Amino acid sequence: MEEELFNQISEGVKSDRIRNFEYLFTSIEKNLLKIIGDLTIAYMEAFYWGGEGDQSAIIWSNGKRIEEIISSGNAINQVLNFFGVIPDKGTDEFDTLNLGILESDRGWDGY
Repeated sequence: MEEELFNQISEGVKSDRIRNFEYLFTSIEKNLLKIIGDLTIAYMEAFYWGGEGDQSAIIWSNGKRIEEIISSGNAINQVLNFFGVIPDKGTDEFDTLNLGILESDRGWDGY
């Protein structure tokens, strides 16, 4: 998440962080739930440095948290599977969708 988007959706409101998420605050969740209505969406965070890291995710549906995946090395694939991504043989959901291109800021340029 770019800093500009983070500032815009948090509306500059200081609020409590949700669990161990770095960029997900209760004020952001409140705004998201107003916007999405009865849709189902997910938020995922991944932090890696030197091949070591962590992933966490939340899935909301109908204005409620329906699943929280905290500190899992497989949270992103679990969310993708929840939304119906079926991995190609010999790979996982993330690689099936070729999301590796987005693993750095450079990957977002043409997306």
